[in-house]
Amino acid sequence: NDYNSFWEYSAKLGALRILGTTDTAFIAGGGFGLFLLGDKYLKTVVESPMGLRTTHVEKHSGTSYGGGFYGKAGILLFRTYSVRMTATVEYSLAFAKTHWDSRPQSLGFSIGIIY
Repeated sequence: NDYNSFWEYSAKLGALRILGTTDTAFIAGGGFGLFLLGDKYLKTVVESPMGLRTTHVEKHSGTSYGGGFYGKAGILLFRTYSVRMTATVEYSLAFAKTHWDSRPQSLGFSIGIIY
């Protein structure tokens, strides 16, 4: 059952700055992007036709899109080698409305290899 769920796809453009000259350095940056958001949720509906009260659950889903911003910070390992490794945390804020929120936010973690 994947109801009461949320998903996000994004295309982002930004920059990262390496903060240091040693083999291990911090990185920080950010940018902007386009966000495609979707949600699925269950909604309890109460109806009273002709004085008879009934309750049932409906399945709803929706998508929305909009612009947004993101910030990223992390660490760059093996900076002076030909193969490098990154670990980053990213916070993003989208200007689009979903069922739960008018400005959804997300927090992500990633590990990468650069060669």
